[in-house]
Amino acid sequence: MANQWIKIGNISGGGTYIGLIAKEDDLTIEKDLKEEYYIHSVHPIELKDAKVAPSGSITIPLKPEDGLDELLYAFFGEVSSSDNGDGTYAHTFTVKEKDIPEFEIIKNIGSIQEKYSGCKVKSIEISANASGEFEVSVEVIAKEGERVSGESEGSYTLSKTMKVTSSSITWGGNEYGIGAITLTFERDLAEDGFYLNSDVGRSAIPEGNFKATAKLDVLVDDVTFIQDFLAGTTKALEVTFQNADGHSIVVHIPAGVITSRAKSTDVGKQLLVEEVEIIGLDDGANGSAYVELTNTIASYPRT
Repeated sequence: MANQWIKIGNISGGGTYIGLIAKEDDLTIEKDLKEEYYIHSVHPIELKDAKVAPSGSITIPLKPEDGLDELLYAFFGEVSSSDNGDGTYAHTFTVKEKDIPEFEIIKNIGSIQEKYSGCKVKSIEISANASGEFEVSVEVIAKEGERVSGESEGSYTLSKTMKVTSSSITWGGNEYGIGAITLTFERDLAEDGFYLNSDVGRSAIPEGNFKATAKLDVLVDDVTFIQDFLAGTTKALEVTFQNADGHSIVVHIPAGVITSRAKSTDVGKQLLVEEVEIIGLDDGANGSAYVELTNTIASYPRT
């Protein structure tokens, strides 16, 4: 089997590259070539050149420091870190309004290596369900893509996979059991930043609005979610993921409102409210979402 690996690095000019524990990816370098036809010729006689348009997504397991941490920094753009004094560090990732960090991706498949430069993270989706599937899908847009050679594989931390902790989902400070959850963070990134110049690919990737959403399958024994949906009540959503080493990822949507919900179904003596969808509003202090991470990395970006 061909040797395959992905590494990320050079975030905001830092020289460190991190091996990314990837399950799959569809990173591609596209080039929209057009045929040139002329009225005196039946056949195309030229190809109109085009700029490259690299982009794609990477699927990784939910881990505290095997690349997801770097991608959280690249996506949110701002982080504050502190030493817990026990060999772990606490990091809080918050939304930077503009000029989020850029980074590089090196992709190796067998003897072929591709380099993606000027990358920005467009979205991060964290999904977990009761059957044990815990995954993160990261969508990336890059300015340039090219074939390279001689790149070495990055180093790996190999930390333990995260799980949802017991009684870890809170809505308005109250705990609820869930059957599945999907947390999505999105940032409007313009994919058509091709300038009329000599740049090989995109000259810029302008940034737009930020959006945080959550989709839950919730098991409850009251009508709180129904009432909150009908009343448009704003509450805080908190989701905690933790691994066997005690490292954690805590996702906060401080001012969430339920935008839709499916029909309720009786399950045993509980009420199953399927696909409750929540959007994060700006709470005036922390924005619509932020993430707290505890791991063994001292600071970001790694240099």
